[in-house]
Amino acid sequence: MSANHFIRSCVCSAFAMWALGSQTVDAEDKVQLSFTSYPAQQDLQPYRLRTGEKSTLEINAANQYISDPLTTGIMDTWTLGLFRQRVGRETEFVPLASCKSLKSRQQILILGHPIIPHEDEYLLTAIDGSTDHFNYGSFLFLNLTGIKLSAKLDKVELQIEPGRHTINSPKLLGDEGYIQAQVFTNKDDKKKGKKILDSRWPVHRDVRSLIIFYNGANDRILMHTIRQPSPGGLSDS
Repeated sequence: MSANHFIRSCVCSAFAMWALGSQTVDAEDKVQLSFTSYPAQQDLQPYRLRTGEKSTLEINAANQYISDPLTTGIMDTWTLGLFRQRVGRETEFVPLASCKSLKSRQQILILGHPIIPHEDEYLLTAIDGSTDHFNYGSFLFLNLTGIKLSAKLDKVELQIEPGRHTINSPKLLGDEGYIQAQVFTNKDDKKKGKKILDSRWPVHRDVRSLIIFYNGANDRILMHTIRQPSPGGLSDS
């Protein structure tokens, strides 16, 4: 092998290793984001995710389902907003809500719409969307109210702190694939208070359910539920 050929081979090998290393770093800097929103809205707008100082992506924040994931670079803070035309100015990005990013490579961003238009603010919440955390066949209770809640799924009792979430994965399906779900507000002495939910919920090992509790008008506690089937479809059992 000539000296020139040897040098060219070394350069090519070094470049290939650099390129592979760059791809690995890039992959580590990426995250998959899915989106949903609450409560049910008749007029969903083309919301955008800020991905850089001057870059955004249009996202799907429907309220009936959790969107397919999109891949983007990791940021310390997620910000959703809209493009709006300012008087005498060009169209610009106007932030509506922000939240801290998580360490998870799969995150679900949940956009809360104002309950009273032009008075309440938007709210953005990030949860770990990986199946190691929020697995199929489970229920994730997200408490966005200011008070502690108690839940009971058949015989399993849960506590849901304000601003936090709790996950329950039934070990066995209930009768005919259903469980009895009850949710209560908590009194100061941590005992069950007012019952705000008492219903039979369908359970399937290939479906995960996101249950959001939030404050409505006149301090009412409202609930929004989103069921997400597994991408592989439902099994027969």
